[in-house]
Amino acid sequence: MQGSLARAGIDAVVVGAVALAVWGEARYTLDVDFKISAERDDLHRLLAGLPPDCTPLGPADEMIERAGLLFVRDADGVRLDLLLCETSFDDEVLRRAVTVELGQGVSARVCTAEDLLIYKLIATREKDLIDATSLIRRQGATLDLAYVRRWLREFETALDDSTLIPTLERLLQRPAR
Repeated sequence: MQGSLARAGIDAVVVGAVALAVWGEARYTLDVDFKISAERDDLHRLLAGLPPDCTPLGPADEMIERAGLLFVRDADGVRLDLLLCETSFDDEVLRRAVTVELGQGVSARVCTAEDLLIYKLIATREKDLIDATSLIRRQGATLDLAYVRRWLREFETALDDSTLIPTLERLLQRPAR
């Protein structure tokens, strides 16, 4: 997927549960999430950049316009969630991504542990807090917490949510298992 999109001039970085398997503790997932460097008016270029075996799961123009994402299914039946980069943080995630080996001869550009932690902390689902705990437990002292706190401060202001940094601090205080 990343190679096909790159040929269309679209950068793609793995986020979500697949990135969690790299930086935290693997958990079951039904899809692969990508942040992509496309804008809402890039639909034609995005569709042209998809591998030929990928099929949109619904009206692509409506999904992109309404939600800033596109769900597609590949030839193996795997759902791929293509999430548009719509913030300066998303742009930073793309810039900081690293290439990791996911399996035998399979490598991908994946968001950093810090960026995944930020995504998990700004999400509202309980499983995202569990994922954030997993990241902290596995990465521990290697995390650049100054970077994480800086972005969480920005999100606290943008989202009018003063709970993000206190949530991080609470998770950091939990004893390791």
